[in-house]
Amino acid sequence: MTVQVFVTVGTSAVTNNPDLMGKMSLEALKKELKKEEYYDSLKAKLIKRIGGNLKRYSGPEDTKDFRYYTAELGSLLAMKRTEGMLEQGEKADDNEFFLLHTDTDDGKLCAEVLEEVIKTSYGPAKLTVNVKSIKTEFLNLDDSEGFKKGLLKLQETVEIHCKNSDKKDTRRYFNVTGGYKAIIPYATILAWNKDMDVCYLYEQSTDLIIIPKIAVDCFPSYEKIVEESKISRKPKRIRTFDD
Repeated sequence: MTVQVFVTVGTSAVTNNPDLMGKMSLEALKKELKKEEYYDSLKAKLIKRIGGNLKRYSGPEDTKDFRYYTAELGSLLAMKRTEGMLEQGEKADDNEFFLLHTDTDDGKLCAEVLEEVIKTSYGPAKLTVNVKSIKTEFLNLDDSEGFKKGLLKLQETVEIHCKNSDKKDTRRYFNVTGGYKAIIPYATILAWNKDMDVCYLYEQSTDLIIIPKIAVDCFPSYEKIVEESKISRKPKRIRTFDD
């Protein structure tokens, strides 16, 4: 059976490893990431750090705080520990992961790091080699006016990859552990419209929360909810890795 998992990706890969960035502010980091040399260097460091941690994963009884890996990896390992969710062993590569990142340099970096770490995982930590990082255009909370456009692009992206594996024996999940919290309600409605369960691993918890799909005729369509959403502008502030 093919198991498709759509994963929203945040920035925990960098925020969990502030020493690799010299503890600069997130705004300063975003400027540095525009430099190709810095981007590639930091990417290599993060892959080495997070990949090294993942190699020490010992199996279902190993439920370290997900900060030891990243929010996304912690939740994927929790899915692996949960019976009946992911394919295991020799069938692990029947799992397909889609890492949905925002239209930002730091979002792209974190998704690419996770993609490489997951592809090269093995032993008890093996998840799949079929993993792809995907940019969701316009999905950037720094642009409140474009955010709705990004939400519709998110729907388009999910629909495309569902159709690419439109088989009766395909099981799908939407993992909303990582990424902007503002995405969660939209991703949940989108998942239910696409006949998916939603899963979430809360911070230091070891137990995965699974929200089953429900009949979608009890609430408006995804497009209508996006259209009627009100997104107000907020003044920007300088954030650091300690926020």
